[in-house]
Amino acid sequence: MKLDTRRAGAALGLLVLASCYHASELAPPQQAPPARSASYAAEKRVLIEEMERRMNEMTRRYQAENTGIREELERGLARLRPPARLLAVERTFRGYGAAEHERYDAAIDRLVEDAVARTEILVGRPRTPEQEALTGAIELEALAIAAEVGGDAQGAGYGLISGVQEVDERALVTIELLQGFADVPGLRDLGALRQREVLELAERFRHDLMAEELAGSAPAASAALMPPQPNAPARVGRFLLFQTDALEGFRAPEQDSLCTAVAFQNERLPTERRYAFLQGLRLRIVRGGMVVEDFGWRLDPGTPGRDGRLELQQDLADPRFLASCVFVPGVDASHALFQQLRDFTIICDYKTGLIDDASGEVIGSLSWQTQWVVSAAGHVRVLPFTPPSFDAGGEVIRDLLARGAEAAFPAAGRQPAPDDLLSGRVPPAEQAFTPLPRDLGDGRTGTLVESTAPDLVTVKAEGRRYLLRNRLRLLTLQARLFSYIDGRHKRRVLGILHVPEDSPVRDLGFRSGDALLAINGIDIRDFSDLWSYFAEHPRETRYEAHILRNGANRRLIFAVQGVPGEGEDEESSEEEVTDEIAARLQQLFETGAGDF
Repeated sequence: MKLDTRRAGAALGLLVLASCYHASELAPPQQAPPARSASYAAEKRVLIEEMERRMNEMTRRYQAENTGIREELERGLARLRPPARLLAVERTFRGYGAAEHERYDAAIDRLVEDAVARTEILVGRPRTPEQEALTGAIELEALAIAAEVGGDAQGAGYGLISGVQEVDERALVTIELLQGFADVPGLRDLGALRQREVLELAERFRHDLMAEELAGSAPAASAALMPPQPNAPARVGRFLLFQTDALEGFRAPEQDSLCTAVAFQNERLPTERRYAFLQGLRLRIVRGGMVVEDFGWRLDPGTPGRDGRLELQQDLADPRFLASCVFVPGVDASHALFQQLRDFTIICDYKTGLIDDASGEVIGSLSWQTQWVVSAAGHVRVLPFTPPSFDAGGEVIRDLLARGAEAAFPAAGRQPAPDDLLSGRVPPAEQAFTPLPRDLGDGRTGTLVESTAPDLVTVKAEGRRYLLRNRLRLLTLQARLFSYIDGRHKRRVLGILHVPEDSPVRDLGFRSGDALLAINGIDIRDFSDLWSYFAEHPRETRYEAHILRNGANRRLIFAVQGVPGEGEDEESSEEEVTDEIAARLQQLFETGAGDF
């Protein structure tokens, strides 16, 4: 009995041991946790540094985008012309233009709301009674980056978004910073400030036009005069000139300028006829009390169509009045001329005439003048207007009408050129343009160049012959060359003061204000260097001109076709030397244009 008990106990023990043995066979052995490559503190530091880098990159990107939206709004607001109030004695002129004010405010509202909507897409907006809440792209991106960077972290201080509290905090700080930088209320304030702008023009000149004056200058209009009204003034009409103050007036972008408006109060001229204001301009450059350049009279290129015509105000309450829209005569203070020359004065003489569009007669014109003074340090200030005067005959306006727009100013109707000293608008980017056809002689007409890309010009064979036959006239009377010391290169260069819109020199790619530094590696310092180079290299087929334009170095390459080879005779290229050309050549060679 005892033996059986011992055996039973031994069997039970073996059974237990066997079961333990089989369990260890079936269950895989437990593995120790992998060793971390760094401590939790070191891992968290890496995550925070990565978050810092990505948030800095995100901040730069969205700041640039927000800045672009604000700058675009500012440019759009600056392009809007503020409505004008003409401060004349006539009550009509004190309050006219209500419709223009409404259009002006509506245009501002559209620009501001567009900028605000684009900004709110980035920064979001809270819920209001008028609008639902909007989560901005900045918040969505910052939180997504935080979850991506710190989502697998196991360090102390867990965050709600990621595994690390500091990562969360960096995302939230970035969101708050960018939302504050966007400044949606500031965008609305820009619009509100612009809406409160009203351009007040004070009356500076008036002249009563009498029947006797009109008879001498416009006989057809004089014959069609309506009889005077009982108890009315004997005048035919009244010319008025309005101006802002020269130092405190409205400023156009990149300009030191002032505003003017010309008006005519019609008393007896037929109201069914169409009238227009035409403006001529004469620009002179003065240094040391002497006129060194006089560009003569031409249709004013600063007018909207570059054809001398001033736009008429359409919102006058009294149909007797004709008033030009506010005009901003100005010199482009960002032009290269202001960087190259110092201590000089630009004088702009204006003639603004009222014409009968049907007959072309000049009813009368006003003369006025502005001056831009450039100091030795390059500062520009505009002087007050000289006292205006009335021209009964309007000789200058009649001459411009007789010559026609293309003769008076060949670029009439074109867009402002990048180099136009008198352009009052934002210049377009420089691009290729279509060359004008020229009279090539022998009854032929054609262009001088094959192509006019900004930096590469192919001169055709007939173009080369034309340029040879007219080189003295082009270099002395059109290019208007002068030599001066360039401060940037600390050497003398050959400057091109003016290139007319219709000049072949413009077809070659040169612009007003350019400075010629070298041709094919040969320094050009004055007119003598230029003349000597072409005399010594008459058969070049490729010219590489290094120029300075608007403070930047540029390169113009000319590929010349039809150049005679060695041993071939050069065709005759004799050119008539007029007294004007001879005088200019003498000045360039002897007196030294460097004194300009």
